[in-house]
Amino acid sequence: MKRKNMKKEFYQKINNYVKGIKKIGGSFEDVLYENIIKRSVKDKKVKYFDELVQIHTDYKMKYNDRYCDMFGDYLECQCSLVKSKGQVFTPKNIVDFMVQSVIGQAEKVKVLKICDPACGTGKFMLGVARYLKKRPYVMWNVDIDFRMYVFTVMNAVLNNIPAVVVYGDVLMNNFQEAVAVIPDKKFGVIKDVSIEEVKKHFVKK
Repeated sequence: MKRKNMKKEFYQKINNYVKGIKKIGGSFEDVLYENIIKRSVKDKKVKYFDELVQIHTDYKMKYNDRYCDMFGDYLECQCSLVKSKGQVFTPKNIVDFMVQSVIGQAEKVKVLKICDPACGTGKFMLGVARYLKKRPYVMWNVDIDFRMYVFTVMNAVLNNIPAVVVYGDVLMNNFQEAVAVIPDKKFGVIKDVSIEEVKKHFVKK
């Protein structure tokens, strides 16, 4: 099946999922945020997660890619990128080239700390996870768009990637919220990260 057709097929599946959860009110990202991201900080059992996991699992099998970007493809099919804000997703082959180039220059670093200051849905993070299978690392992801923040967190959780995801503006040192995703048996566990801790990494004294 061609990638374009696969996108349309899964866009419809995700759209049906979105329509179902929208009945409780709010946008796709709002429902994910309130019912999965914020609740999973405190509760192990969260609503709507199992169905999303199944869609994501089927998506990975169709693409034959352990780290495919289901949320990015969803936004592209929805044509909801805001190009006036510079939102253009980097193609996978460019991401893979950049990842290999950057990581190849840090072979002697024991634990890699990699930052993407305009992460989108986390494509660079997924590329790093695809490339670094055994080497210890942690991804720092930042985006000024709330949707991108939510989808990057979900990509980290569903793909069990060690990451810190920040909602804010790196250039202005204005950070609204942050969470850490800690790898577990199957899916990442979400923990709150304080803004003070975020500023230690980005704000020069």
